[in-house]
Amino acid sequence: MREQARCPVFIYYSGKSVGAGELVSLESYFWIFISSFDYCIFFIVDWKTRELREIGKVPSAKYYQEYLDGRWRYVEIALIADSSLYVKYHKNVTYVLHRLESIANYINSLYQPLNIRIILSWADVWANWNAIDVVTNSDETLSNFLKFRKNLLKIHHNDNAHLLTNVHFEKNVVGKAYKGTMCSFEYSGGVEMDHHSHAPFVAATIAHEMGHNFGMEHDDFDICRCPAQSCIMAASTGNAAPSFWSECSVRALHNSLSKGVDYCLKNQPDKAFGGARCGNSIVEPGEECDCGTESSCTHRCCDFKTCKLAADAHCASGECCDLETCQIKPVATVCRKATNSCDLPEYCDGQMEYCPADFYVQDGHVCPDHADGFCYNGNCGNREQQCQYIWGPTGDNADPICYELNTRGDSVGNCGYDVHTNTFRACQKSEIQCGRLHCTHESEKLAFGDPSTVHTAYMALRLHNGKSIACRVAWTKYFDNKGGPDPGMVPNGAVCGKDRMCLDSKCENRTEKVRMAPKCDPESCNDAGICNNMGNCHCLPGYGGTDCAIPGPGGSVNSGPATEGNIIHVGAFVFWLLIGSLILFVIASIYIKRRRDIWLHKQIWDILKKKLNLQRLLVPIRKAPPPPCPPPIRTAELNAIWRDSGTQRSSNFHKSVASAASIIYKGPSSCSISRNNSFRPKFAPPMIPCRPESNILSELYEEKGEEMGLHDKKISHIESINRPPNPPPPPPHGEFSNSSSPEEKKPSCPPKPQSLNKSQVRDLAARFDAKSAQNKIDFTSIDKIL
Repeated sequence: MREQARCPVFIYYSGKSVGAGELVSLESYFWIFISSFDYCIFFIVDWKTRELREIGKVPSAKYYQEYLDGRWRYVEIALIADSSLYVKYHKNVTYVLHRLESIANYINSLYQPLNIRIILSWADVWANWNAIDVVTNSDETLSNFLKFRKNLLKIHHNDNAHLLTNVHFEKNVVGKAYKGTMCSFEYSGGVEMDHHSHAPFVAATIAHEMGHNFGMEHDDFDICRCPAQSCIMAASTGNAAPSFWSECSVRALHNSLSKGVDYCLKNQPDKAFGGARCGNSIVEPGEECDCGTESSCTHRCCDFKTCKLAADAHCASGECCDLETCQIKPVATVCRKATNSCDLPEYCDGQMEYCPADFYVQDGHVCPDHADGFCYNGNCGNREQQCQYIWGPTGDNADPICYELNTRGDSVGNCGYDVHTNTFRACQKSEIQCGRLHCTHESEKLAFGDPSTVHTAYMALRLHNGKSIACRVAWTKYFDNKGGPDPGMVPNGAVCGKDRMCLDSKCENRTEKVRMAPKCDPESCNDAGICNNMGNCHCLPGYGGTDCAIPGPGGSVNSGPATEGNIIHVGAFVFWLLIGSLILFVIASIYIKRRRDIWLHKQIWDILKKKLNLQRLLVPIRKAPPPPCPPPIRTAELNAIWRDSGTQRSSNFHKSVASAASIIYKGPSSCSISRNNSFRPKFAPPMIPCRPESNILSELYEEKGEEMGLHDKKISHIESINRPPNPPPPPPHGEFSNSSSPEEKKPSCPPKPQSLNKSQVRDLAARFDAKSAQNKIDFTSIDKIL
């Protein structure tokens, strides 16, 4: 609440004092202050003409930066003038709307140093009748207007709404609003009296009441630091419009924002009331800048008349623009900090005045600091972390049995709350793990939101083992037209089963939900970064590229470079460090060798041996023993080779000779080793034809003798070929042993057969011609055998 002080004025102007009730002329401006009140605040005002006033200096204090987090908030405000204000300004709707726009611009100039932008999203004038009862009781009027705002939200979205009236409230109240209700569906707004003809005074009052919505208290002059005689959150108005926030106010704003009061202020609007035009504080197509109207423009970088950049100015808006110098901030300047482990910071690129879009860790990725949750939309779906966000450091996820209460569909357990109908939705059995968040804590005080907007409930349960547990829940009436998640619900990304996570109070398959999400290649980003929601790796300083595989400044191709200047890759740095050390060592060794005739490396080795007690270890060296010899193979018997027993012959001429034994030449070495890559044949030799039976040969010889007229003297075939009648004796048999023994003597060869002359050979051949075709005997082969 704010009151208006009507006091005698003491003005200090150009070195002389002017008493109360006197007229002070300042070229085209003059002011008179009269009347009295119970208490007064006196100001020393240094009046100057507009030509001498300092223009373009942002009303900021040094302590502002101590409490700002670098993130911008956007308040879409609705201003409504009632019929009394319409009558006050001669029933000129156009003039009243223009005044409302001017007031919004002044409010924006007051909040801009706090990284908060005020955009007029809706303005209206109740010309013929009031939609609510506007009475002198400020509390009643505020209650009526906030009820009206609920219906207005269905038609015209706004984050905060204010009613301006010419009705004089009781007790000299000029404005009233509830504390800590920004973004609330029921209480985000206020009512103010149009108590001054100059818009900046009225704008300061609305900014004051909006400060209450942000959670600010009235300034205490004894403890609150203020760079002026009075600040915006002073309990009563003075004779000059305040333009500074006290340190107490900025601290309270910081605390409120950290508790989630900015629930609906994170989206930047792309249009304002009245359409695209120069002076609405929104840079639109065709404009280089837009700092608002002449009275609300707080810097020299932009020409408010043409919405063009001033001379020598490179920028006039954006998080990466330095409004003090009108130059773009250096590369790698953080323009948006990460809010949690699943969010990523953004950096200025040194070329654009605007901060890159808000990028975050890829959906479905395991939370970097909580393995039992997944990232989704830049937030970690961890129940314990969310309980601590609502209840403070002692908050923890409740027993799983508490989630059975979500099937009730009331304030104790549900799957969602509708602010328009004030009803709860009951969970299905498959949804209970993703409904209302149940927590335990050791403190009854909420760490999130304001008690006027955040409601709590709990139910005590007794388990089978006799243990009692309390299932505590919180539900809010914060409203976001963009459909933001309810902080009191289980966060998106929370685990609800194997490869399943919560999404919009339902348990969904994680793999299916993130199947179409852009993927990084490789997914691990070479262990030098993490994948973002665009499928590119956000790299650590020293790495770059889309996969963090090359040297670079860190960051990502989306978020901007994380460091400035040339980056030395860690591997390259270590490599060149080793090379440099080696070169220095060699130079030092040569120098010492020339001066002292000592090798440095030997000296170092001797010192190390003494320090580490290193001793030489002698290992006996001997030749490897030869491989063991294979057992000797006995010489095969001739009868086994010829497959006969000396007297009995096989009748099968095509039976192959069994290779039961092999004749191995025994060289001078102790053994012969067969190797896989030797030149021995891999296949068995062809079959040797068996010797025909003796009776067959006798018959052949007789037939041939008859044909040749040799009937007088019968010559046996054995005699004709001069072959001994009996086979040679077999070699002696003996047992073989592995031990070395002298070589056995080979059997003596049989006597050579008598040689035949040419005529005898021809006669024999002629005798065999008749039978040769019939028996198909290859005598040439027989001759070779014999």
